[in-house]
Amino acid sequence: MAGGVAEVRAVTGPFPWSHIAARVGATGAIVMVCGLPISITVFGIGSALMVLGWLISGRLANSWTWIKSSTTGMSIATATLIAILGLVGTHALTPYVLTLLGGYLSLMLAVLLAYYLQDSALRRHAWNGLAASALFTLACTYLGIWYPVPWAFSQVRGWGADHSVMGVYLSQSMFFTFIGWWAVVKSVKAAALLQKVAFAVFGLASFFSILFLTRGRAGFVALLASCAVVAIFGTRGRLRAIILLAGAAALIGGVFSPVLGPALSVGFDELLRFSSPQEASGSWDSRVAMSWFAVQTILDAPILGHGLGSYRELASAWFQSPALQNFPHAHNQFLMSWLEFGIAGLAAWIAIFWGVWRDSLRGDFGHRILVLVLLALFFVDGMTDSSTWLANKRNVFVVFTGLITATSISFRITKVPSVDG
Repeated sequence: MAGGVAEVRAVTGPFPWSHIAARVGATGAIVMVCGLPISITVFGIGSALMVLGWLISGRLANSWTWIKSSTTGMSIATATLIAILGLVGTHALTPYVLTLLGGYLSLMLAVLLAYYLQDSALRRHAWNGLAASALFTLACTYLGIWYPVPWAFSQVRGWGADHSVMGVYLSQSMFFTFIGWWAVVKSVKAAALLQKVAFAVFGLASFFSILFLTRGRAGFVALLASCAVVAIFGTRGRLRAIILLAGAAALIGGVFSPVLGPALSVGFDELLRFSSPQEASGSWDSRVAMSWFAVQTILDAPILGHGLGSYRELASAWFQSPALQNFPHAHNQFLMSWLEFGIAGLAAWIAIFWGVWRDSLRGDFGHRILVLVLLALFFVDGMTDSSTWLANKRNVFVVFTGLITATSISFRITKVPSVDG
């Protein structure tokens, strides 16, 4: 024990094959992290190997000991358990409910990933692998301006168009907000001038791609939110002023971007035209309508909620628009958790944010900056979408939370001041 945290060795296990199984799980963890921005299939293969290796190694008791030592791990496990209990009394159709439940269960991959990445060498490989795959995806995004990238989500050529490579442009803008900040932190901490310049270019290119090469409005808002959160809670003095100026520059760049600008204009027009939840037809005004309906529904059962999958069942009976009737979630994870699981569900979801922050308290300055960015990302995502519905966005949550949690715990064990373990 060190700092109240049990350091669990990767090779322990009660069976002769435990060592081999642990290797399989560790390999799966690296494949999963590296596959995040490249292919959802690669991510799926990696996660399957990680879970399979964990199950075969017989390390359930070890895992539970570690989970109890991590506030993030306990928070995610509690939220997942509440989702399972949400099956009681639900009247939603079984296939739909199982899909929702699968999304919540997938969050436990973040806990298992953090558990594997306790090993410092494995954690370093994970950070480096993520950086390499992010650099590859970023290069493909820029290449898409002039040449077709067969595996890219967008196949449109030319300046002023979306060039997303990842499966959903919303995921890509969120992903590169975090990666951009990671590169900035690495640039600040680098000792060699060449490294400083290289990481700074990587970070600026990531931010530029969000503003001018993808049309994810939520990612743009997340970028602005991360600047505000880091400036207010993570810095002071001249550095705070610099970050606020950078945020202002990003705001101006997004407004005048040939990709984001028109999309933002359409969104604001939808809000200005909004008059009734039943008349919403766009993206932003529909979000307002769904949130309004969710609040009204919460008031009917604020303590216990309506059960897993109940939102769509209730919305289909109230909304007149077919699009709003059939939508699977309310585009607000906080309201969804409260509506379906009651006040305990909302508290459990908020506790995940608190857990991520609490685990990071012994981290160095750079690590705490990344934690603030992560929390800003997931807050914006939770307020504008469902963090558990789309696989691509859920995978971003899993990998970033797992990496950050493992790195946070490493400070409590080794006391080594490093951003990436």
